Amino acid sequence: LGALTAVPKKLGRGAATAGSYGLRGGVRAWSAANNDGSLAFRLGGLFRESDEYRDDKASEVAAINPSLTWTPDERTRLNVSFEHVDSDYKSDAGLPLIFGETVPDVPRRRSYQSPFDDSTQDIDRFQVDYERQIGDDDTLRAKLYYRRLDWLSKGTLFNGVFPNEVGALEVSRFLGELDSDQKFFGGQLEYLTRATTGDVTHNLLFGVELQQLDDDFTFVPQFLPNIDLFNPVETAQEPLFPFPGQDMAARAETLVVAPYLIDQMTISDRVDLLLGVRWDNAEFDEQVLGTSRDDSELNPLVGVIFAASERLSIYANAGTAFAAPSSFGLEEDRVPEESTQYELGLKGRLGGGVEASLAFYEIDRENIAIPDDNGVTRQTGDQRSRGVELEVAAQLAPSSRLLAAWAYTDAELTSFTEQVLVGFFPPTFATIDRSGNSPAFAPEHLLNVWFTQGFDNGLGFGVGGRFV
Repeated sequence: LGALTAVPKKLGRGAATAGSYGLRGGVRAWSAANNDGSLAFRLGGLFRESDEYRDDKASEVAAINPSLTWTPDERTRLNVSFEHVDSDYKSDAGLPLIFGETVPDVPRRRSYQSPFDDSTQDIDRFQVDYERQIGDDDTLRAKLYYRRLDWLSKGTLFNGVFPNEVGALEVSRFLGELDSDQKFFGGQLEYLTRATTGDVTHNLLFGVELQQLDDDFTFVPQFLPNIDLFNPVETAQEPLFPFPGQDMAARAETLVVAPYLIDQMTISDRVDLLLGVRWDNAEFDEQVLGTSRDDSELNPLVGVIFAASERLSIYANAGTAFAAPSSFGLEEDRVPEESTQYELGLKGRLGGGVEASLAFYEIDRENIAIPDDNGVTRQTGDQRSRGVELEVAAQLAPSSRLLAAWAYTDAELTSFTEQVLVGFFPPTFATIDRSGNSPAFAPEHLLNVWFTQGFDNGLGFGVGGRFV
């Protein structure tokens, strides 16, 4: 950093935010470079706190992100970056459902969660990126990265709303306690080159990826006393008692080696063809349940782009993917997750400064790990998502721009069973088939709209909205 003691090029930026529910925060960024721009440093940071929408759900997050870029010549670039995030919040379980179906007629900001709820996350990310252009047609790229997550969490989950012995409705709930330490190491090495065979131009990418994930965690569900739905009075006190036989733990190590090859071919002025293949070898070793696997799979990728005219392009692609088993779960015989994706789309310039894209897709995932009503994760699920996405960008005037995007997703758990608590003393569970249900956090409709307007004096404003 000695070269930056006299910084002829420096820039500082800042922003402050305030909003409803006690939202307040700010972002600050500072950057500097030496005379010839070969060495540049950037330091960013943010702070945000909020009382959040639901009662008693205050949150706070702070982060810092320094990065250093070295460009010794026009063909070489090295970037080193680090990020640290401290997050402290209380998760939001929402409102419980009456008999698992009906939202109760209570204030929508009301919380039925325990006073012990809290979640803290310490996150570190370190990454080195290197790129070297060799000649006019060849490029070498390398990446090394390290991630760490230290997560301590206590969160209330609901079993539902049921009548008690006198007919009053009570919320059945429990507390899930998680202590997780995850470490993720990885690296990629890629070589890009250009070649010609006859009238076909090939842009070739040769690469290999190495990954290691270490996951050490415990998850313990604990009893909480029921609480009245309409007149909630908290009676929970520590110590809390765990659900027998429902705790989870893992000390898992996953090692992935994956070479891959992609060939982007220009067949003619109108047709581009993409062919690729990736071979994944995943070694999974989990010490608590004694699960050990060594799996391999070859995954193809194919795509085509057809320029129907100067204004319209049509594309289609399909591919498969493969992932090592999840470290979460109670099964000893856990298998890899597999997925298949298909996509068909249009991209066009409609005139008048308007560009648009339309895409149809389907994603099928098998052997996914899903948490049940009690927070216990089991590898018992398959999921299918079908949908359509529409994006429009319009340059309405030299200083006016409109961006809009809409997505519709029909997501379904094509196969899923869960253990449901049906009795408390002693705890009794039943296996219920939930196949056909919609997965969590998969909105049917998603709409984003953003409009910006600039003025000759350098000022401008933006306004937008989001609907889920």
